[in-house]
Amino acid sequence: RSIVRGEPPPPAEPIDPKECELQMLRDAEKLVEGDVLEGVIIMGRKKGTQIFHTNHALNQTTVPANELWAFIGVLHGLAMELTDIANTRSKELLEDGSISDPEELEEPEEMEPA
Repeated sequence: RSIVRGEPPPPAEPIDPKECELQMLRDAEKLVEGDVLEGVIIMGRKKGTQIFHTNHALNQTTVPANELWAFIGVLHGLAMELTDIANTRSKELLEDGSISDPEELEEPEEMEPA
């Protein structure tokens, strides 16, 4: 199937957020066990209270202090990526007092090929 021919792609399978998070942790564990990944940082939010949990394994043995700047750079990049996601998904109060919700916008019409 092709969108170019005007046919929509098949619907995606729904993703279980909890299973996605657990799989991410299992994959990271395999990378650490295989000596592929070092200097792990974890961040999450407690349901209900919305209090954040952070932890890291950035000790002097695995990541020397002067190499922490690289981790800081990656965190800045992640912050920019999250900012972009928040900007495109967040509701916005418009000048006329109405609220624009990007997640409720209509799908754009597909154009037929010329």
